[in-house]
Amino acid sequence: DGDRLPGQLGGAIDLTRYSADNIERIEIVRGPGSALYGSDAIGGVVNIITRESKRDFEANALGSYGMHNTLDLSGLVSGRPIEPLRLQLTADLHRVDAFRRSGQTNTALSARESWSLGGRVAYEPDRKNTLVVRGDYLHVGLDGVDTGAGGALFDRAQQQEQLRSGLSHTLKASSKITLVSRATYSQFRDQYLLDQRGASLLDQYEDNREHLGQL
Repeated sequence: DGDRLPGQLGGAIDLTRYSADNIERIEIVRGPGSALYGSDAIGGVVNIITRESKRDFEANALGSYGMHNTLDLSGLVSGRPIEPLRLQLTADLHRVDAFRRSGQTNTALSARESWSLGGRVAYEPDRKNTLVVRGDYLHVGLDGVDTGAGGALFDRAQQQEQLRSGLSHTLKASSKITLVSRATYSQFRDQYLLDQRGASLLDQYEDNREHLGQL
């Protein structure tokens, strides 16, 4: 939604953190865009636009189940309880078991469980002014078993958390001029644990945190 996102791992954002259930569209701006989007926008910008219901009441849910206990659940509820106020709530849950090749202890693909919860409140006292408060929380967990040198086995666990909040005011001064004032805060945390079975010499634990405020 035009906000810069924290949480780069290895110099890139893992887009699998963001559920497709709540995406309205994706805009790609080619070429330099640092003047609008910051120093990282050298070669282009990918802007993920989230859904925004326009109906007086809307509710939908989706669920699916497949191989390796793959479970996908998502839902959205939106409505206008009173004329100038619009509320929207979204939630989703996605999980899948780890994948192992026959006869192997280590995992070829990690077990994954992610869930998120988001909300949006829009207040429109008149046709010129719109005040929006929004926030969402995302939690991702990855678990697997890796093989190291000498046949050592490592239990690997990784957790990612992302919290975003924002407040914006839009003023339509005229048919050609719109002024948007926005303040946002985002926090990303990544925890990584590597636990050697039967020993502790090669154990690892990392805790990386990133905070980002924009005005």
